[in-house]
Amino acid sequence: MEFINAFIIFLVGIIVGIAIVIARNKFFQNSSSTKEQLAQCQQEQALLKQEWQDQLANYKTLASQLEGITNAINNNIADAEHLMQKAESAPAFPFFSEEATEFLKTNPQQPRKKSETENQPLDYSATASGVFKGVAPEKDVEKAKP
Repeated sequence: MEFINAFIIFLVGIIVGIAIVIARNKFFQNSSSTKEQLAQCQQEQALLKQEWQDQLANYKTLASQLEGITNAINNNIADAEHLMQKAESAPAFPFFSEEATEFLKTNPQQPRKKSETENQPLDYSATASGVFKGVAPEKDVEKAKP
């Protein structure tokens, strides 16, 4: 008896489920509009997905361009640093000999002392003297004429 009751309840459940599905289809004829909305949402989703893929492609392109620019800038900086370090080395054609260059590099620069003006030669003295005195010498020819 219990078996029959369980079987009858099972059959009643199946019949009620089928009735609900049929009633839903008859009363809710909006399934076509729901399908249209679903199709529209799927199209919008496909468009959004395509836009995202395009944006990601643009971002990848920009990233590779930025990486190229960064590498170029780093190379320019390295070249400039190399030139700056190279400028400190001796020139290819030195003005002085190697010994003189080394002496000038190692010799500390000391200011010169001012020279004393007391011991200057007569030609460079403060007062006129000698040839620069401005007096014309007498000629022997003039003395010979009496």
